Amino acid sequence: MKQKNTLFFSCRIVLLFMLLCMNMQYVAAQTHLPRNVNVNANCGGFYEYLPTGYAASTQKFPLLISFHGAGSYGNGTTELNEVLRENAAYYINNNQFPSSFTVNGQTSSFIVISPQWKDYASVSDINSLINYLLAQPYKIDAGRIYLMGYSMGGDQIIKYATNSSTNANRIAGMVTIAPYINPYTDAGANNIANTALPFWGLHSNADQSSPVSWSVSLVNKINSYNPSIPAILTRFDGVTHVNSGLYASNPNYRVGGYNIYEWMLRYRRNYPPDANAGADQAISLPVTSVSLNASGSTDPEGSTLTYNWQKLNGPGSQTITTPNAVSTSVNGFVAGTYNFMLTVTDAAGLFDRDTVRIVVTNPNPNQLPQANAGADDSIEYPASTYTLNGTNSSDNDGVVVSYQWAKIAGPTSFAISGATTATPQLSLLRKGIYEMELTVTDNEGGVSKDRVLITVVNLNPNLAPVANAGADQVLTLPTNTTTLNGSGSTDADGSIVQYQWRQIEGPAASQHCQRRKCSNRHQQFDAG
Repeated sequence: MKQKNTLFFSCRIVLLFMLLCMNMQYVAAQTHLPRNVNVNANCGGFYEYLPTGYAASTQKFPLLISFHGAGSYGNGTTELNEVLRENAAYYINNNQFPSSFTVNGQTSSFIVISPQWKDYASVSDINSLINYLLAQPYKIDAGRIYLMGYSMGGDQIIKYATNSSTNANRIAGMVTIAPYINPYTDAGANNIANTALPFWGLHSNADQSSPVSWSVSLVNKINSYNPSIPAILTRFDGVTHVNSGLYASNPNYRVGGYNIYEWMLRYRRNYPPDANAGADQAISLPVTSVSLNASGSTDPEGSTLTYNWQKLNGPGSQTITTPNAVSTSVNGFVAGTYNFMLTVTDAAGLFDRDTVRIVVTNPNPNQLPQANAGADDSIEYPASTYTLNGTNSSDNDGVVVSYQWAKIAGPTSFAISGATTATPQLSLLRKGIYEMELTVTDNEGGVSKDRVLITVVNLNPNLAPVANAGADQVLTLPTNTTTLNGSGSTDADGSIVQYQWRQIEGPAASQHCQRRKCSNRHQQFDAG
């Protein structure tokens, strides 16, 4: 008997342990908890549903925000349980909400937030709630934020989406159930159409509180703008306004093969990533490398990102070791300011850019070299060559690594050999003043210039010759020829190398026989 009791007791312990493990597994798998937080003046709390596998997952999840009707207004604390009577919160609370949905081969699980409003939720209230949720450490896929609303909640999300294209673009899809849009207005329906916001309205033909005609008119107005995703309306029979919310939000209620949750998951928004090139940096020489890091870049949808780094500006040339990596090193800096651009691209091809500034300072800045082209000098013609001398150029904190000579001014007759040496040779010089410039560069790129004047002088300038055309002559016709004689012409410091005779005045009939000789026969004179 004692053995049987022991066996029975052991079985009870094992059974209790198994039940405890199963309960712990369920708790760890998914949670539906009240959160009493003041989101804004109109929302004092919400119910938060986190799906199976949420805690351990590194993925992002679609967010569904469920808006209750006017009958569930409350303070968000002691009255928060009122929201459990409606929409997804009801089915979650009764363990009738699927842990995941598979659409087009992709399995997804919702984060579901069921806020309690104290009064009618305005556009700013809804934006405030979305901003609050995105600012919390929820693993939200910002490209898959969905709104659903029953009765007054449906009217609130319609007002939100039609208010502006900015609002409509924040959400990936919306479902309204028996929306109490009174008075009905067409204003802003184009914001839903023009942003391709998927819209599904569900309404009972038997609704006596909010006529189905309101939803009919809204859907027709949206579609009048020819949206790329037409708005759809599902009408059902025999369901009162009070029961419409639970009827249409039941995961087992499907139209065209989809329940409202699966239908929403067919759509998503894609937003560009947010590039973050990191904080600006400053280094001092002799450090010549930095590390760039784009790990702060994010994508709202959690898409895989690709990276590209490139230099925008700055002195010299640097090496980016891995330009397509999230982090990279850059080498080869000299003193100066640099800007590098990061481009981050998501899987859909959307991109964002950011820049980072690198300031490189030199605590011991380079001293410029001192160019010395030598003292001004002169040579005496007919000498026509000269050797320039830049060997006295110097650099106090390094060495001169290059020389460059150039003529700045002077006679056109000129040649230079070895213009990139310290002592080049000038040739083909003629009388005049030559101005030469020397440019020297040091080992850190510092540059200095100096000029020198080389004057070519002639100490024995040429004396002009003295022309002598001979004595005047008188002829008596019929004699009409004579000989001119310039042999009396002289040159004190040289010799006469050319003669040139020409008639200055007199009758035109006379002729020169030998114009370029010392003596010249002149004939055919007329009286005159």
